[in-house]
Amino acid sequence: MISYLLATKHNIRYSLDTIDSILSLPNHDKEIIICGPEEVLEDDNRFRWVLDDKCTGSPYAFNKAYWASQGDYIATVVDDIILPSNFLDMLDFMNSDFMRQKKFKMSNTMWDGGPGLFNYGHDDVVDGENMWTIDKCHPVNINKCPYNVIPLPFFKRDTIKTYLSNHLFHPSFKNHFIDHWLGFYVSKNETYAPQKWRCPSIRYSMSQNKKPTITTDDNHDSHILRCLTDTFIRNETSYV
Repeated sequence: MISYLLATKHNIRYSLDTIDSILSLPNHDKEIIICGPEEVLEDDNRFRWVLDDKCTGSPYAFNKAYWASQGDYIATVVDDIILPSNFLDMLDFMNSDFMRQKKFKMSNTMWDGGPGLFNYGHDDVVDGENMWTIDKCHPVNINKCPYNVIPLPFFKRDTIKTYLSNHLFHPSFKNHFIDHWLGFYVSKNETYAPQKWRCPSIRYSMSQNKKPTITTDDNHDSHILRCLTDTFIRNETSYV
């Protein structure tokens, strides 16, 4: 089973395109869990609601949705993306020889990567090329780079329970840089030497129903990322 988790503070109508894109995928064992505040909750038998009782940001909501889920695989989604028709290619990749040899069974499903992310196997990027440049304003010390960034990760549940303290994201973050800390932690703890490999090109399109969101948490979250990476000692620092 795949558990699709969506964290939102918006009225459900802003998520309908995302939900429809999940439901339009080829038939497979799935559940859709949406975590949001009480004022956006609506009854709909296509998905299950989990109440976001703190509204402190998406990391809390994603973690709470995960704890309510039952799937063997966990897919994180947000309400401004449309899943492509080949999304289930991720299952074949998760069961590939390459992934079986990895300690952390997870994948970055955003094709465009992120700062410090080495991209392997994408059509428009040379294998191993660093796609984004890290400048002096980046919160992670350049001496600790490169590292992976894993936006909207796709997890195997056993990895979350065994290696990530049963959390998808570190609870100290409010909105941003959660994918940086996840990727940094995985990058510094993965013992399997990566080879060039082919991962599916999961290229989301953007929903037209997205409600603009203004966040004031960037400074807080960049500070948390800097603190976590600065105090990181390989094999001695836990994920949470």
